[in-house]
Amino acid sequence: MILLGKETSRFAALLLCSLMISLSIAPVNADPGIVRPAKAESFEIKNHQFMLNGKPFNILSGEMHYSRIPHQYWRHRLKMAKAMGLNAITTYVFWNIHEPEKGHFNFHGDADLARFIRIAQEEGLFVLLRPGPYVCAEWESGDSPTGCSQKKTW
Repeated sequence: MILLGKETSRFAALLLCSLMISLSIAPVNADPGIVRPAKAESFEIKNHQFMLNGKPFNILSGEMHYSRIPHQYWRHRLKMAKAMGLNAITTYVFWNIHEPEKGHFNFHGDADLARFIRIAQEEGLFVLLRPGPYVCAEWESGDSPTGCSQKKTW
C-alpha cells in the first residue's frame, strides 16, 4: 500500500501509537528463559524507515483476533506466528466483546486483552492494536457497544 501526504502521516502516527502501547505493557514475570521483543528505548520514522533503538526495523505482522481464539490456545498460536518469522501481531479490539451490556465490562477469559498482549510479549512479539471504532472483520457490531445500534439518534 502506498500512502501519500496526510495519509502517510496519519498512518504512521496510528502505527506508532499502537506499537508504543504494545511496548509499554510490562511482562508477566521475570523468567530469563522467556524471549521478549527488543526493549524499545526509542521508536521513530526516519527517511521513510522505521527505526527501533536507532536501527532500521521492519514490522512483519500477522492478524490474530484474540477473542476468536479460546484463550487456552493463545500461546500456541503466537508461537506458530513467531515460527513463521513474524515479529508482530495485529488485533482488533471488539468493543461489543468487552461491553456486552451497557455499563458491564468483560476483560476475562477469551476477552482478556492484557493477558493476550503479555503472552505475545513473552513470545517475543510486538502487538499492534486496532481499537476501532470501525471493525471490518466479518464481526457483527464489533465497532460499537451492545445496544448502541438499537438507539435511534435521528
